[in-house]
Amino acid sequence: MFFKPIALFAVLASGASAQSRWNKLSSVCVPQSAQSGRRNLKPKTRKGGKTAKGGKTMKGEGQKTKNKGGEKKPKKAKFPKSPTVVDVTRGIEEVSVFGEMLGRLTPLYREEFGPFTIFAPPNDVFENVTEWSRWSILSRLPSENVTTAENNFLASTFTYLVRILNYHTRRGRAPEDLPDLEDEPLLMASDITDGLQVNVQFFDDILEFKVEDGVVTVNGTEVIETDIEATNGVVHIVDGMIVEPIVGFVDARPDICIWCNLQPQTLLSNLYGATLVIAECGYIFNNDGATIEDDVEVDTNACLFDALIYGNYTLFAPTNNFLTADVVEGALNATGLDGVTALLSNHIVEGTYLASDIYDGFTLNTVSNETIGFNVTDDGVFVNGIPIVNPDMVSSNGVFHAIDGVIVFDPES
Repeated sequence: MFFKPIALFAVLASGASAQSRWNKLSSVCVPQSAQSGRRNLKPKTRKGGKTAKGGKTMKGEGQKTKNKGGEKKPKKAKFPKSPTVVDVTRGIEEVSVFGEMLGRLTPLYREEFGPFTIFAPPNDVFENVTEWSRWSILSRLPSENVTTAENNFLASTFTYLVRILNYHTRRGRAPEDLPDLEDEPLLMASDITDGLQVNVQFFDDILEFKVEDGVVTVNGTEVIETDIEATNGVVHIVDGMIVEPIVGFVDARPDICIWCNLQPQTLLSNLYGATLVIAECGYIFNNDGATIEDDVEVDTNACLFDALIYGNYTLFAPTNNFLTADVVEGALNATGLDGVTALLSNHIVEGTYLASDIYDGFTLNTVSNETIGFNVTDDGVFVNGIPIVNPDMVSSNGVFHAIDGVIVFDPES
């Protein structure tokens, strides 16, 4: 369940847009230390493997590859005179849904960035993605008619959809504001070899290619058309979702902040959406060149959001089944941003507390000056009677534990 556009994100209409936050995401959650040390896998051929050159090849120049299920003939697409990868994917009817996502969710794919290698999945893979269905209601509107409040509604789906997006894109030239991020070469059909491994856009996840009997697959999904050129990259069409986004909990990365680690957690996406409601006070969004490695003195009374990026904190993170859209919207309707801030502050304590630090009868004070208590039984560990279902997601500024419930001290308020 995701947030309703009518009231929940309307409060953000007068402030920074979701687009400005998405611009910042590319640098906020890729710390400099991580950028310089990340894997950079060069194109390679496994010993004894088949290459795409001089053997069993992928066809290029917008041609179809050999297909197990027979020939597929995409309808003729109409592009602008200088089409970007967004224009190309929007213009091919069979992959136009992905094209809309590419164009709407992030500004990275505009002309000045790239060159990008895009693997565009067909429209039908999105039919059962609830988050996409909600988002697509707005995607049918002309961009100039989408209000700031509606844009912020899109932000609540960002957690899930960005993982889909990143698994189907590979950057070329790194953005100038990420100087330690290495450029990646454009990946044409003739560059693909059996066993080739490359990184996806900003995560450390891997795409691995296989070439067998003229059929090319990437992470098990068939590539059916290749080398559709754009002014800022190239588009290949694939026959399905390359990697299904993880529905369970994703292992946290200790080199990025709590807020950054919340983004790929599909079971905590409502919480992530709620953090966007209170984000406008954040240091990271109000200081050019700010990074998660800056030494920032956090004042949770002035800006609770900063505790998710800086300092040393523990977050007890409610899952979507309990932190529903109605819960957050109710807090917002009651007292505005203060209501959402108060709700979230019940779940944050100063200091890092791992599961090994918790014992039966242990207590902590939240940043809202309330006391939370813990019980350790044969059935598990509980905070204020709520089970901790996924502990110890260690981050650069603390840790978060997923809980199946919402910590409320005054239900009537």
